[in-house]
Order: sequence, then structure tokens, then C-alpha cells
Amino acid sequence: MIQFTAQTLPDGIRVISAVGQLDENTSRDFFDCLEEAIEQGQRRIVVQCAGLDYFSSVGVSVLIRVHSRMKKLGGDVKLAALQGGPAELLRITHLDRVLGVYPDVAAAQAAFGPPPDPA
Repeated sequence: MIQFTAQTLPDGIRVISAVGQLDENTSRDFFDCLEEAIEQGQRRIVVQCAGLDYFSSVGVSVLIRVHSRMKKLGGDVKLAALQGGPAELLRITHLDRVLGVYPDVAAAQAAFGPPPDPA
């Protein structure tokens, strides 16, 4: 089971907190949650992973898909507070270098830099 909560920070960054396990049974819900934010025009997303205690290769593929889509749209998705097995999986596969991984939401937020000027 997995649960999501979302909030938008004052600088417009959407933070999606995931709690539970990201696997073949929950990856569709995770993808739908991220896709909804993208469809709403979000181009700066942080996935807060402190409550995420497991993810499978299917979960990793969702992260890669969303990362690739955001890059094409001129945005980015960053991971914050990744711990335990999920952090180790990304480290071993070197995906931590591709997917921006930060110790906490504040560090991920700072990595985005200042908010873009409204057009």
C-alpha cells in the first residue's frame, strides 16, 4: 500500500510525500499522482521519500519515466530524504546520479534555484 499527500510551496514547487511501498501493485497510483501534477502545469516537483520503505524495479522505472518526461517539458523531479533499501538501490545502479537525490526537501528545493519569472 502507498499513500500520497501533496503541497505546493510558496515558490511554486510541488512536494509529493510518499508513504509505504512502491512496487508493481502501487506504481500506477504513484505514476498517476505525478502525472496529475505535470498535467496541472507543475514543472518543479520534489518527491519526499522519508516514508517510502521499499520500491521495486517497477517503481524505479516510474521515476525514470517521469524524470524523462519532465526533462522534455523543461522541468525536473527531485527526490528528497531517500533512505534504506530505496537509497541503496539507486546508489548501486548509479541512478542517484541521474535522478537528483537530496537529503531533505529544503536541499531539493534549493537545487531548483529561484522560481522562474512569470511570463
